[in-house]
Amino acid sequence: MNHNHVIRALMASVLATAPMLSTHANPDLIATASIPATYEDFDNQTAGQLENAVPGNRLGGLGSSIAYVGGDTFLMLPDRGPNAVEWASSIDSTVTYINRFHTFNLRLLPVSPSDAGVQDSNTTPASVSGLKPPFDVNGLPFILTPTLRATTLLWSPTPLSYGRAGAFTDDKGNPIGSGAPKLNAFSRKFYFTGRSDGFSYDPKKPAVFPNLSNNPDNARLDPESIKVSNDGRFVFISDEYGPYVYEFERATGERIRSFRLPDSFAVIPNTTTGSETGNTGSDTVNVNNGRLLGRVANKGAEGLAITPDGRTLAVALQSALIQDGGTGPNGAFTRIVTIDIDSGKVKAQYAYPLFATKPGKFTTISELLALNDHQFLVDERDGKGFEGGGSASYKVLNLVDIQAAGVADVSNNASFLISNPSAVALRKVPFLDIVAVTKAHGLDPSIDLPAKLEGITFGQDVALNGATKHTLYLSSDNDFLASFVLDDDAPAHVFDNPNKIFVFSFDQNDLNGLGTANTAQNQGWKYVPQPLHHEQFFNFDDPEAYPSLLFGIPGSDPHGFF
Repeated sequence: MNHNHVIRALMASVLATAPMLSTHANPDLIATASIPATYEDFDNQTAGQLENAVPGNRLGGLGSSIAYVGGDTFLMLPDRGPNAVEWASSIDSTVTYINRFHTFNLRLLPVSPSDAGVQDSNTTPASVSGLKPPFDVNGLPFILTPTLRATTLLWSPTPLSYGRAGAFTDDKGNPIGSGAPKLNAFSRKFYFTGRSDGFSYDPKKPAVFPNLSNNPDNARLDPESIKVSNDGRFVFISDEYGPYVYEFERATGERIRSFRLPDSFAVIPNTTTGSETGNTGSDTVNVNNGRLLGRVANKGAEGLAITPDGRTLAVALQSALIQDGGTGPNGAFTRIVTIDIDSGKVKAQYAYPLFATKPGKFTTISELLALNDHQFLVDERDGKGFEGGGSASYKVLNLVDIQAAGVADVSNNASFLISNPSAVALRKVPFLDIVAVTKAHGLDPSIDLPAKLEGITFGQDVALNGATKHTLYLSSDNDFLASFVLDDDAPAHVFDNPNKIFVFSFDQNDLNGLGTANTAQNQGWKYVPQPLHHEQFFNFDDPEAYPSLLFGIPGSDPHGFF
C-alpha cells in the first residue's frame, strides 16, 4: 500500500458548496474532516495481529488528543489500543498495542466554487461495504485535509513491568502470555503498551509509592492527552492508568522524565483479576482498593494543558476521585492539578464542578487547553453521541480561572464528601456549546456528533470574511472501531466510525463578550498563543529533510536547529 498516495487521496474533508457568509453566532464551525477507521499507520513493524486479531498498527483512536506544533502540523494521540473487541475480560480485553503518537499535516484552505460537490472521504472513492457516512456538512467556508506524516512509538530506556505471563486467562480459559512486545528484543527498547496487567505489585509491601498504580516502572500506559514544549522538542503525555504525566523526546519517543501526581490519586493494582476495573465507582464500595482512595478505573488523568509560557502543566481527572465521590451520585467535583515543569513539583489542586445531566449523574472532563497562564478551556461532555447511544446534549467548552477571586487550593481537602469545596471551587463560564453550534449547521446530535470529543487545541489563524480569526480544533476518539450500530441494531443504522476533526473560529471579541465576571482582577478572558519557535523552518511537505525529527533515525540537520 502506498500510504502517502492513499492518505492524500482519501483523507479529504467533509464539505460541499461554495463559500458563504456565516449566519451563526461565534465561535462558529468552519471545517470538518474524517480519518477512516480502517487505515494503518506508518509503523509497519507493529502491523502483525494483536491478541484480538486487530492489526497492531490500526490507525484509530486518534482523537484522544490533538496538539498544534506550528504551520499546519499537528500531533494526534491514540489511547491504549483496540480493546473494544472482546477476548479476555480478565484484563479488560486490552492488548499489547504499543503506544504511539502520530504527526499529521492538517491543511486548512478556503473553499472555492470548484469544491462544490466534494464528498466525505469515507465514501470516495470506496467505502466499507454496507456502511454509510452521516457526516456531510454543507456550506462550511474551509476545507480540512489530513495527511499522515509519521508514527512515533513510545518507549523507556530502562526495564518496565509487563505483568506475569500465565497469571490470567482469556474468555476461553486459555492462559494469557506475556505482555512484553516482541519488538523489545529486536530494538533493545522497552515499549509501553495498553495491556492493563502491565504492572508490578508486592502484597508484602505497604500501600505506598512505588507499590501503587503510579509506579513509573509499569509498562501499561493509557495515553489521553499530549502537549508540546515551547521549543517543539518534547511532548508531555497524561495517563489514566497511574495516573501519571510523562515527558518524551518528540523525535524518538524515548521517555526522559516522569511527573509524580499525589499518591492519593493512585490505587492498589488489581492483582486478583489483572483488570483495570479497580472499583465499582460508588461512594462506599471498592472491591480492589482497600484504601478507598484514588482515581476511578478508566477515569484518571484525562486532560493536560501547558501554559503559553511553557512553565506549568495542568492535569484534569476525568471524574471525581473515589474519596471525592467517584462516579456515584455524590461525585460532583473532580480535581485539576498544576505542576511546575522545572521542578516537577505539584503546585496546587483545584475543585472543578461537574454538570449534572440528571440527579446523581455527572459529566466528565476530556481535555484542558491553556488560554493563558491562569485561564483554561475545559472540555466537559456527556457520553451521548452517534457511537455512544442517544442524542448528545452537553458537550461544552467552559472557561475557568485559577486566580479568580474566591478560588482556592484544595490540596489539603482529603475528601470532598467530608468537606464540600463549593465555596472555593472554580467558576465555569461557557465559551462554546458544541451541540448548539453544530446543530445550527444541520448536524443531528444523535447520528452526526461523536460521543467522545476528547481532543482540543488552538491552531493557525485564518482570514474569514475580511477578518482575522483564531482557530480551535476538536478531535474525536473512535475506539479503533470501523463502524457503529444505533441502539435498535437495524441494518440501515450501521454507520462508518471515522475519527472526526471539527474546526471552529473565534476571536478576542468572542472572549470579551463573556464579560469579566469570575476572572482574576476583573481583567477578562485573554487568549495568549503558545510560542512555537520552530514553526518558521519546519517543512513537512518534504519530511525527508528532517528524518531525525520525524522518525527518530540518524540524519543531518541542514539548519543546525537540533
